Amino acid sequence: MAVVYRGGRGILRGLLEQAAASGYEAHLESSRDVTKADGKPRVEVRIRVVGRGQPIEPLLERVIGMRGVTSVRTLAEDD
Repeated sequence: MAVVYRGGRGILRGLLEQAAASGYEAHLESSRDVTKADGKPRVEVRIRVVGRGQPIEPLLERVIGMRGVTSVRTLAEDD
């Protein structure tokens, strides 16, 4: 999944904790600065989540609801 969030708020740690609490293994694949012209720091991370056949939707809903997260999208296997 790809997640964009406001930087400097400890959100990455929260993302990984949410994945673990939902029964997934989470692997950080990449991170990059996507700060916009408004100057507010934003970060995009790509996290590969591996589960035991459970649906990912509940995890996505938790992540979307996290304070500071601005977007979440799933990625295809080859992304």
